Parts: sequence; C-alpha cells; structure tokens
Amino acid sequence: MTQKIPIFCFLESDGCSGIGVVDLKDISYEVLTEADKLKQQMNGFVVGIIISDNNVSQSSLRQLSAFSLDCVHHYKYGGDICLMDVHGLVVKPLTDGKNPFMALVGATITGRSIANDIASRSNVVFLSNSLEINWKNAYFEVTRPIVNGQVYSKYKVASDRSLVISIKAGAIGYLKTDKKTAYGNIKEFDLSAERRGKATEKGLIKGDHRKIDLTEADVVVGIGTGVIESGCLEDVLTFADNIKATYGCTRPLVDAGVFPLSRQIGITGKAISPRTYIAIGISGTEHHVKGILNSRNIVAVNMDRDAPIFKIADVGFVGDIRRLMPCVKQSLDTMRRNVDA
Repeated sequence: MTQKIPIFCFLESDGCSGIGVVDLKDISYEVLTEADKLKQQMNGFVVGIIISDNNVSQSSLRQLSAFSLDCVHHYKYGGDICLMDVHGLVVKPLTDGKNPFMALVGATITGRSIANDIASRSNVVFLSNSLEINWKNAYFEVTRPIVNGQVYSKYKVASDRSLVISIKAGAIGYLKTDKKTAYGNIKEFDLSAERRGKATEKGLIKGDHRKIDLTEADVVVGIGTGVIESGCLEDVLTFADNIKATYGCTRPLVDAGVFPLSRQIGITGKAISPRTYIAIGISGTEHHVKGILNSRNIVAVNMDRDAPIFKIADVGFVGDIRRLMPCVKQSLDTMRRNVDA
C-alpha cells in the first residue's frame, strides 16, 4: 500500500480576546479548504497545527469541525521563549524524516516566517502566494500570479518532493459552518520546557499602523476617486490615523501615481480580510469588490446612493465625506462595544 502523504496546515490565531482564548484567522480556513480538496485527490491525511499560548475559541472549534482534519496539534509556549525558536521546534520534526510531506501556510507575515523556516532546513520546494493546488498523476500543479497579478503561471512538482506552499488570502474562500459540535481531536504540546535557542526575545516594538501590510491589518480605510475629487484626502488620512487604521486604495489612484501598488486592493492588487473595512469614495466595481469580500464588516461612505458598494456593505452612509466622518467613527465605536459586551 502506498504511504500516505501528510498535509500539515499551519493555522494562525487572531490575537487574544482578553478572556484567554483566540480565534483563528479566515486564512486558516482557506488553507483547510484547499487541504480538504487535496486529501480527496491524493492518498494523504491532514494535520492542523496551531501555535498559541491560549486556548482556541469555541466558535473556531465549531468551524474546524467542518473540515476533514485527521487531528490538530496545539503547541503552547512560555512567554519568555522567542517565537523564532517556537517555529523551529515545531517544524524540525517535519524535516527530519526522509518521506515527502506538504506544508500549507497563509501568505502572511507569520506564514512566510514558518515557510522560510521549513524551506531552510531541508531540500524543500517553496511556492509563495499561490491561488490553487491540484494533484494529478503523481504531480502537484500549483497556480501562482506573476507580473503583479497580470499573468498566472502553473508549476508542476513531482509528489515525491516535499513542498511548502503559501496561499494568498481571499483567493480560495471557505464555507462558514452552522454545526454546533466543536472539533475535539486536539493533541496538546507544551514547548515551554524545551531547550532555548540562541535568540532571545527582549520585547515587542509596536509598528506604525499606517505601514502595516494590508493583508495583516484589523482595520483598513479604502480610499477611492471620490476622496480625491472632493479634495479631502488629508481629512481621510487623518481619520485613519485617529482610528489606528492602515489605508488602501483603488486601482485608478495607483495608475494616477497617488499611491504605490502595495496599497492597491482588488483583483490585481491585494485581497484583504480585516475585521472592518471602511470604503470611502469608492463606487464598488467588481475589480475592487473581489479584494474585500472576506472583510468581516464593511462600512461604505459615498455621495451616490446607487453606488454598487452599498449592496455588500453592512453599514452605509450617503452624503458629504467630511460631514460623515464623525458618524462613521461613532458607528465603529458602537461595533466595538457590541463585540466586547
């Protein structure tokens, strides 16, 4: 009988709620969606890997029950251990064996760190920002965007090679479950007693919220041509600063040289999944909307009450942008209070 190929899925936690539990990021479920498909296509089994010092929330465990996970490994670590060492302790067993494996991560800062750690320890193929993976006739076919997303390239890798793949957020999507039963096959591992590495974590330095990568941000303010036409760009950027949000934009503003490509949201830009996305002066073309569909809450501000963006918005404001900014901030404060309650 052919040996089963393990598919290790690194599932990212979304911070701590303040009551000792964490939620899993949406990208984790996208990774599992692709793993489920691969498991059906090939002779494999799926292992979820969570690295967190807190327990996983019940809502996330219910969502995990929707996937064909064979088991979940939950690695906990002490507060004084460097996260670099944690990644090393977790991935080392994966690379010690001679048998091939696949590791799936999100194309995020944490995911890239884990993928690089695995790839640097052995002769492993690493394909980043992938959109789709299929197994056909003993080969993996991986589709990736190139040339700033203008062209898609397909890579073919023999299945007897170990493979690490990062999946672009928002590229696959996932189905939200209505199951009431929480996933229970979780194996706990304590890394706090493991031998420390050479690196020592002295503390965390808080970065500039304006420069956070769009795929990592909790709150994103989207800036459209309506902002430029109204002459209130500085007002909107000040608003973003006041609510500690990073900012993105639509393609016309990149084409006009107002913002760099790294700030573009949409099909040829970045697909984002923040807790809250605030679209200001954005009409809502299909090109842009496909990049924001995984946002948990969408707030839209536009002069045109018939703008397509309002069809997908959870909260909409019609009128002058400057006058509406205080109303938007008040609504966001209400959202936060409802979440914390």
